[in-house]
Amino acid sequence: MDHFISCDWGTSSFRIRLIQLSGLQVVARLENSKFGFGKLNMSTTEKMQLFRESIAALCKQQQIVEVLSCIISGMASSSIGIRELAYGRLPMSLSAFDIPYEQLDNNIYLVSGVAAADDVMRGEEVQILGAAQAMSNQSALAILPGTHSKHAMLEEGQLKSFKTYLSGELFSMLHQYSILKHSLPGVPEENTDLLAFENGLEASQRELLHELFAIRARQLLQGKSPAYNQHFLSGLLIGTELRSLAHLSSPDVLLIADGALAEVYQSALGFLYPKIAVHLFSTEQATILGHNQLLKTLK
Repeated sequence: MDHFISCDWGTSSFRIRLIQLSGLQVVARLENSKFGFGKLNMSTTEKMQLFRESIAALCKQQQIVEVLSCIISGMASSSIGIRELAYGRLPMSLSAFDIPYEQLDNNIYLVSGVAAADDVMRGEEVQILGAAQAMSNQSALAILPGTHSKHAMLEEGQLKSFKTYLSGELFSMLHQYSILKHSLPGVPEENTDLLAFENGLEASQRELLHELFAIRARQLLQGKSPAYNQHFLSGLLIGTELRSLAHLSSPDVLLIADGALAEVYQSALGFLYPKIAVHLFSTEQATILGHNQLLKTLK
């Protein structure tokens, strides 16, 4: 078998890829935000039909007629997905298949998530596994920025602990609903003002709640622009999130991110911790690497 199906199915989006085993290249893909579990009103049977039709469409593009191994991760194993599976528990091995899974069909495997004593994730554990395997890192910190950023500690070939930070969602809430919305641009600026961002990173070492209100005060008293304030706020929140790295004994960070998030987190890590080595993986790359590793273990 020269190919497999990699599916990352979340609350807001449906991503399915046909992967060529040689080089782990994506040879066909389907992505549709309308099919995220948060928007679907379908029975389990209908969801599986959607999945099988998507596989058929990908295989038809490449004229593949054989039955392929398929692996699904993300919110598909949650109460809003295809079938709810219990969380795996820490510590989780990075070399064995340590995550609960269920074989839905002869060739389809549904992978669950992982829980700590006071935290949970579904989907990110696959990306962490993929990045760690690619680096052969026995000890590192994996960082997955986003609406709910994850920091996962890897030690001696195991995922030992992780924490979730509300950084992205807090930024969005402050931008839309707080007094700060009058000091920020209506539509977020894409190009980062590096000086403003670094000023925010420096301010993250001080009192967060005061520094948040000071954004409003500086606009009124100093005429700071909405664009400046946005990037200052971004640096303030990301810097607050990354303060936890001060205790790191490992010099390696596996950063799993895309686009603008990858850029700002790389900048923040370089500014705050210049001695840390940062290894960047796209979310797609890490997912495919993780799915491939899990399928190899299954077989």
